[in-house]
Amino acid sequence: MMNVLLSLPIVLFLVASLLFTEWYFARYIHPVLAYLTRRTPAGAAETERRLRRFPLAFWSVFLSYILLAPTLVITSAQMHAGFEPQLIDWLRIHLVALIVTIVVGLPVFMRFLDLFGRALSTTRLITPHVTVRTKVFLIGALIPLLIDTLLVQYYWTRTGIFDVETFVIWLGLELLAVAGTLMLMRSFRQALQPLQHMLQARLTDASSGLALNPQSTDDIGVIAGHFQVLLDELRVHQHVLTVSNRVMHNISTLKPSECFSVLGNVCAQAVDDDMCFLFLHDDTQNELMCVAYTGAAFNANGHFRLPLSAPTLVAECFNKRKTALYRATPERTDAPNLVPDVVTESALLVPLIAENEVMGVLMSVNTQTQRNYSAGDVSLIEGVAREASLIIKTRLLAMQRAHTEERFKQLNELSQVTLESIGEGVITTDTFGAIIYMNHTASKLSGWTHAEARGSLLQNILLLRDETSRQDESADYYDRLTRASQSQYNVLVHRDRNKESYVEINSTPLRNAKRQVIGAVLVLRDVTEMRRLVHKMSYQTSHDALTGLINRREFEHCVHTALASVRRGSTPYVVCYIDLDQFKIVNDTCGHAAGDELVKQLSAKLSGTLGEQDILARLGGDEFGVLLFNCTLERGVDVAAFLLESVKALRFAWEDKTFNLAASIGVVPLNKEFSAITDVLRAADSACYVAKELGRNRI
Repeated sequence: MMNVLLSLPIVLFLVASLLFTEWYFARYIHPVLAYLTRRTPAGAAETERRLRRFPLAFWSVFLSYILLAPTLVITSAQMHAGFEPQLIDWLRIHLVALIVTIVVGLPVFMRFLDLFGRALSTTRLITPHVTVRTKVFLIGALIPLLIDTLLVQYYWTRTGIFDVETFVIWLGLELLAVAGTLMLMRSFRQALQPLQHMLQARLTDASSGLALNPQSTDDIGVIAGHFQVLLDELRVHQHVLTVSNRVMHNISTLKPSECFSVLGNVCAQAVDDDMCFLFLHDDTQNELMCVAYTGAAFNANGHFRLPLSAPTLVAECFNKRKTALYRATPERTDAPNLVPDVVTESALLVPLIAENEVMGVLMSVNTQTQRNYSAGDVSLIEGVAREASLIIKTRLLAMQRAHTEERFKQLNELSQVTLESIGEGVITTDTFGAIIYMNHTASKLSGWTHAEARGSLLQNILLLRDETSRQDESADYYDRLTRASQSQYNVLVHRDRNKESYVEINSTPLRNAKRQVIGAVLVLRDVTEMRRLVHKMSYQTSHDALTGLINRREFEHCVHTALASVRRGSTPYVVCYIDLDQFKIVNDTCGHAAGDELVKQLSAKLSGTLGEQDILARLGGDEFGVLLFNCTLERGVDVAAFLLESVKALRFAWEDKTFNLAASIGVVPLNKEFSAITDVLRAADSACYVAKELGRNRI
């Protein structure tokens, strides 16, 4: 027998079979190994195709071996042992080879499937390659059938007996094995039915209405029960997310009562309790107020309140920021304070925390039974609390934002009314000098409305001129005002160019929190009338009201300036002091009105006699002063003589009387010897007095 098995044809057949099997399966499995190295969609598709064809490839090799091996063994026995096989021998040898091959090959095949499942654990299959029922049939029916057949074959070989009785016994055993396997498959099918139903259903269906009722009490039934718990939790979480999304998307339109009532219903549904209570923290009173609970409308002021200092489970949950459980027992005494007027058998309390801030407590209460809350119940209610915290925080922020926006609107309207009511013009600009705002007063001064000026550059709206030189100061004004606060006076030209206003402009650069300039604000005060009054007062202070000539005070100031110029050695000046000789006679004869008229006519006469740079002033009732510019003493005497002739030439007529006029004039040149203007005027007055003493009407 050993000579037959170790013959050259059989050895060559075994070696060739091993080499072929190694080459064939290595080539067959190569795409799978490539996919495990680099996962691509194309590689996944090819891997799945190879896995589906693997049973055919595997058993094809085994069946080919079954057909060749027995034939080769019988042929070798004929050649080396002189064995003459009959037809029944061929049948028995092939049957034994078939049974041994399947018994040995089936565990190897199952092992290959397990290795594939472990290596491709991340690859999702749509349908199974080999069902559990197929495995049960192969293990529970095929293996016993083959073993029984092998035993019958052994009995037949040893005894040579294979009659009808033997066949009936063999057939009965095989039918019992098949029947038992079918019953086992039916049990597996019943146990797997809930899970198969879940796999066939869509996820949306599973989360909304799918019920996994266990159909067995074995491990699969327990797994189906756990899946049902997970689906219930998924359903609640999905409902929480749906409510959260609905509230988040409509946070500005939903009323607080709608938000909190929905949250209460979700909380009660999550752990299958009777009631749900929502407590919010009142910062002013340092209390927890129940703003909503099952069966009651939302109350912003609270249906009832619980002090945080009170020894209640709600306050403890809030203060410790931890989930708390309650179950009524004779030892528990805080049940009356848990919820007033509600008999509480068990309760689950979770703090509402958002952005590390405890806002309140969410409490689920069962008034009927004493429940032992599981870890899943706690996890579920904590998930509801997290979503509720976000909704409440968002809702509170929305209410706060609405209140802030309303307050801002009121303040903005108040500021607009205030800015439009004040008497000063106000203009604000951005970083580039473009106008952002202009009130009514600024519009009136510039001639531009707010709508017209908005967005225009400041230099194109405010046309500023220097009062004296009339030069344009608008071009670089914005650059100067953004560097520092300043105050200045300018002439503001109206848009129509036919009107001007004298304005005081106070400007300040606007800076942000980083001290960066973001614009400027200008306050324009119309000082045109005040400027006119100042000019008028200044004129009245320095001029004679009757003649319009400068008065004595202003004349002294002019002489003081001229004396300083002489001391510097520049332009020469001469001072003339004129006193009318006949003025008293006119006043006494015709009255003061005639005297005033005489002074006015004489002032006009003398003004026309002097040069443009010369100054004529009225120093008193009938006294006049003259300051001659760039004039020597000789020329001054000539001018004084001309003035005297002008006085003589004037014939003053009043009613029926006519008067000839005369005057005495004192002439004094300015020089460095005069220490003060009083010395100059005293010298001129003395010279005039000498002229009077010498007979009047002279110099």
